[in-house]
Amino acid sequence: MPEPLDALAAEARGWRALLLSSENFSALDRDMLQALRIAFPQAEVRVSYTLRRLAALWPAHWAELVKHGQGLSFADYLDRVAQADERAPQAPILPLQQLTRLRSVFGPDALRIAIHDARIAQAQDIGPAFMDEMFGLGQDAPHFATSRCNPTPPARETALVRLMNLHVAGRSDHLARRRMRLALLAALRDDPPGWLRGFTAATEQAPRSVLSSSHPLVQHQQSAVVAGFGHGFLDPAETYLAPIETAVFRSELQDLAPGMRIEVTALLDRIERSVTC
Repeated sequence: MPEPLDALAAEARGWRALLLSSENFSALDRDMLQALRIAFPQAEVRVSYTLRRLAALWPAHWAELVKHGQGLSFADYLDRVAQADERAPQAPILPLQQLTRLRSVFGPDALRIAIHDARIAQAQDIGPAFMDEMFGLGQDAPHFATSRCNPTPPARETALVRLMNLHVAGRSDHLARRRMRLALLAALRDDPPGWLRGFTAATEQAPRSVLSSSHPLVQHQQSAVVAGFGHGFLDPAETYLAPIETAVFRSELQDLAPGMRIEVTALLDRIERSVTC
């Protein structure tokens, strides 16, 4: 057993309930999930999984990957979806594959599958609902803060951060790209360059990739999830299948006007030097 899991299992002895929460659990393969299960052989496991409509989730997740240093385009992201390519660090979110792994390790009765859009439509705080579903606390569930801690950034920020990631590809590690992203956003906020207004307009006028509920990749994933796991939904499946579409702006450095391209590149060079020197 890996040492961290061994230590966790030892720390958890004697407790009636143990809550493990991490975004990274969704990226665990079957062997890793099995190791987690083996660490708690006597435990009754309940797995909380929240579904979000993929035409909204995939663009948001792509923007999150860009935020964390990746340079892939949204088209590249959808290519990975089509190939079911879950290799880190640019793996897309594939609910069917994730739920299948969870069921194979923990069993179908362990899954508690909520629909994000159903809860939002009811103005329901996800936190108390989660605690109720996991531990049956009902009205005694704590009421968590409902402020949004990680809102989707403006399109121009995602476009500039992605251009920066491509600009320094092969010359920086994850931590350096994080520092550069923070420095870039601070520069845009504290001393906006003269070309920023034009860049914003260019981003908004650039060709868009529109992802809708009718896209074949969305339909395949969502219909398969409903067929295989719909009996375990805590909310109506219709909410998960409701129509929606999201536009993703496509912005490449070569698409910018020559003068703006020079200005953007110069700023990215200054940011890189300030962070790496």
